[in-house]
Amino acid sequence: RLFWRRRKIDSYRMPTQEMQLGIFHQEFATTIEGAFISSGETPFDTDALNALMRMEKPPSAQGILETNHDGVIGVNTHSKSEFHEVRIYAPPQSGEKYALAVDTNIAYTNQESDQSAAVVVRARDQKVVATYTARVSEPVLRQQIFLLYRWYFNAYYAVELKGQGFNLQR
Repeated sequence: RLFWRRRKIDSYRMPTQEMQLGIFHQEFATTIEGAFISSGETPFDTDALNALMRMEKPPSAQGILETNHDGVIGVNTHSKSEFHEVRIYAPPQSGEKYALAVDTNIAYTNQESDQSAAVVVRARDQKVVATYTARVSEPVLRQQIFLLYRWYFNAYYAVELKGQGFNLQR
């Protein structure tokens, strides 16, 4: 992995090594925040993004969504994976409406591809209540997205149709 990383960073045609590293961190972000912070020109106001990051609260739960033997959906906080994770900021509340947006990757086995990502937003106040990031096979992605959809009361959803998205939305 280190050899691949070094070769990838060196492949960027930038005047300084710091700029090469900045591009690498932008393209291969290890955190949600890192995906939006970039070097050079950006369409986003970086001061506003930094202010938003300082306001972010830690998730109330992190892990993998599972269904127990009674069919109840919940977060298994003991199940940790380097390939996918759900972060819950607010659990589902009866009577609320939610929207689920899914951005799928093209080739999950390719380390150079970006991760699939999903976000659940509460309709009333447009607050992000859950996120999911993954680099997993289509069946695993489908299971986790379906559990998010069901757990948040059959949330309205929109799925990118490229990559795994076409089969996922079916």
